[in-house]
Amino acid sequence: MIFRFFICSLVTGILGASLAFGQVDPSSATLLRSSGKSPDKNSLDSSRYTVRPETKTTPRTDSLQTLPKTDGTKVQPKISTQEKTDAKPGSDPATDQQGAQEPVTVEVETQQQEVAEQMRDFFLGGSEESIQEFKNLLHPRDLRQNLVEVGAAVGVFYQDSNSNYWYRRHHSFGPIVSADATIWITPFLGFRADFATSLASEIRGDPAGTRRIPADHQWWAGSLFFRKSFGLDRKSPMLFVGVGFREYRINVPANDPDRIRVRTSGPSITLGIQQPTSVSHLWEAGVQLLPRGDQQEGKTGINIRSGSKQETYSLGIYVGSRIVMDRKHQFYWQLSHTLDKSLFDGQASLPDPISGNQPTGVYINTGTTIFKLGYTWAE
Repeated sequence: MIFRFFICSLVTGILGASLAFGQVDPSSATLLRSSGKSPDKNSLDSSRYTVRPETKTTPRTDSLQTLPKTDGTKVQPKISTQEKTDAKPGSDPATDQQGAQEPVTVEVETQQQEVAEQMRDFFLGGSEESIQEFKNLLHPRDLRQNLVEVGAAVGVFYQDSNSNYWYRRHHSFGPIVSADATIWITPFLGFRADFATSLASEIRGDPAGTRRIPADHQWWAGSLFFRKSFGLDRKSPMLFVGVGFREYRINVPANDPDRIRVRTSGPSITLGIQQPTSVSHLWEAGVQLLPRGDQQEGKTGINIRSGSKQETYSLGIYVGSRIVMDRKHQFYWQLSHTLDKSLFDGQASLPDPISGNQPTGVYINTGTTIFKLGYTWAE
């Protein structure tokens, strides 16, 4: 009994000491451990409490983020079953969808409409609303309010034709009458027609000068005029640009044995200005150019040709003044001079009646001066 009690007491003491020592915190256990004995690596103290190594964290920056890799292919739009069914064989659904969003037909129609509007603005001067607004801003007696202008004039003319071929050499003078009419489609666009003819004019009929024959001079012209205004008041200057056709004729008796008929025609360009000095007076000036004309020699009692082919040019200038009684009644005078130059290639068909030679390279220089006094009625 005594021995059993001793064994139980010994076991109880050992277990109690071990439990008490396990409840000591790590720092207390270190102090209780002997300083002369290093801890065993396999012991409970050395393996249970270890110092974790410090790990350095790298700062996170957006610039160092790795972007997901792409294979470089475009994402194809999803196409529904209905779109696949409606698509034509061999067509690209993506292209068809883009074409549906921007139809080519709409673009073409838009471009055509823009071109039509530009052409309308260029010729007519603007839309109907803008033109009406412009006319409403003008004075009621302004000349730009006129829709129709009709004029008539009388005057005198002198013409001298110099040439190295007698059949094309002459001079003539006499009275003249003329008429003109202008229709203004808009204040910026109009059509003008002119006609003038000589009265009782004549030229020498033979080389000796023993007879005189009648010679009828006629001038025809038709032009499309563009008018540019530099202001709204009645004293504003105006610029005129005309593009049209001009023709001049000299007619002699159809059976004359020594003279021929001549007709000169071609496109013409006119550039003119009007500079008012007051509401009742203005000055006019301009130039007229025939860049390339055609001259034809008509048959009479003789049939001659000055050459095989020809070149004809013409340049004219004019100045004048206009007195404006009111918008419907105007009086004017005009002085003009025109120079026509023709050059033929090849040899003339008949000898010259004075020299007896058939000239080669016939030239004709014709100068015409006209002075007119006229009246214009407008509405």
